[in-house]
Amino acid sequence: MSSQLPLSPFDLMLANRGYTPLVHFYRRPETACDDFFDVTRLKTALGRALVPFYPLVGRLRAGTDDRLQIDCNGKGMLFLVAQSRLTMDDFSDFKPSSKQRRLFVPHVDNSDGLLWAAQVTFLKCGGVVLGSATHHAAMDGSVVFHFFRTWSAFSRDGDWAMVNLPCHGRTRLCACDPPIVHPEALAVFSPNINLPPQPGHVVNEVVVFTLSKDQLSSLKRISGGDAMSTFSAVSAHLWQCMCLARMLRPDATTQLMFSANIRRIMRPPLLDGYFGNAIINLSVTDKVRDISSCEQLTYIMR
Repeated sequence: MSSQLPLSPFDLMLANRGYTPLVHFYRRPETACDDFFDVTRLKTALGRALVPFYPLVGRLRAGTDDRLQIDCNGKGMLFLVAQSRLTMDDFSDFKPSSKQRRLFVPHVDNSDGLLWAAQVTFLKCGGVVLGSATHHAAMDGSVVFHFFRTWSAFSRDGDWAMVNLPCHGRTRLCACDPPIVHPEALAVFSPNINLPPQPGHVVNEVVVFTLSKDQLSSLKRISGGDAMSTFSAVSAHLWQCMCLARMLRPDATTQLMFSANIRRIMRPPLLDGYFGNAIINLSVTDKVRDISSCEQLTYIMR
């Protein structure tokens, strides 16, 4: 007998994004033992981790009202083991690419209803690549890394592992009955974005900027000190650089959008280990002249 785990409105908003790929590269240490990424130990630990994370072995299905839900039927997940002739040196950088996804992330079709799939690939040099595909309808990044920490703890410590259990109750993020709409909710959750017409075809490209620890420390120092978070300092600096690089009109309005985790800012906060999506898209706007001309980033970060 299976049970159904309903999806919250936050889950349903992200359900159409499908599967999110994630790839981890692990170089084999010179002092590594013979059981480095031992498959038997990995599978045993995975089985233990999936007990508290039981929705991951269920299926995404439409309920009687055609609303998506997780059918906790215990049908399992996809776990693949592969060998590759490639080495770590074959990857000059580790920015996301279609090649990495094709080689290291399991191909999963939406019609299968799988929520999570993983592939362990052993490279010729002894390194290992761990790729996974997680369905965004079930979880956000916080849940994914919670699961990876749990899997890692069982793999490392076995029965002695100390883990934080997930919380599967999603009623806190469900709509009230009758629903109550805050007057500013639409502007916050669905900001109006007026993008100017683009001249011709626009191609998006993924670019990775590597910031050293010293660079981050300097950036935070000129942004107001340790009281400012790394995310705020980097975002403010990037926003200012983008305005300058695009040479926008000084009187134009520029907008910065980002995702925010609401687990801690809700009143009362969500329980630790909340299993589900708890992120919203936020934005902040200002005049280009104010963002571009600020010598100190403190103004932008406010």
